[in-house]
Amino acid sequence: MIISLIAAVDSNWTIGNKGKLPWGKIKTDLRHFREKTIGKPVIVGQKTFDSLGKPLPQRFNIIVTNRQDFSVNHDNCVVVNSVAEALTKAQEQNAEEVMGIGGAKIYELFLPLADRLYLTFILGIFNGDTRFPKFEFGEGKEWEENINKRMFAEDAETKLSLCFSVFERNRPKTRI
Repeated sequence: MIISLIAAVDSNWTIGNKGKLPWGKIKTDLRHFREKTIGKPVIVGQKTFDSLGKPLPQRFNIIVTNRQDFSVNHDNCVVVNSVAEALTKAQEQNAEEVMGIGGAKIYELFLPLADRLYLTFILGIFNGDTRFPKFEFGEGKEWEENINKRMFAEDAETKLSLCFSVFERNRPKTRI
């Protein structure tokens, strides 16, 4: 099973501000997110799940939390308390790819295990308090951008410029 992370970041790798997207909703990016995650298990932190307000439809939602008393009463959701348990639940779905969708702690925990990163670069700098974890990329580095999968777009509503990039791991990933 391929372990992937998907995130939108600004030019400073900011991903959030007080639990929200610093740039607001960008339909072009939301459409991209949906296309990449639909039909796949998604791993989400409890705070991010709470900010979404509901499970993502047409995806099996795996919610990771430290809280033993946290529960969700939805058919397409499961609550787990560890990375290993999250991956076990994803494997039970017989999916080719599982998507880590945030927040920051999920990205931090799953980056050492990930095979692929789908990053939307929002070209600009926004106020934020949360960043995507640092990783090394480039020729001969741990991660390499697949430039054949790089796409540029401008959101019609916000007029923000976006760059959709895919990074693949070059070296063996950490195993749990």
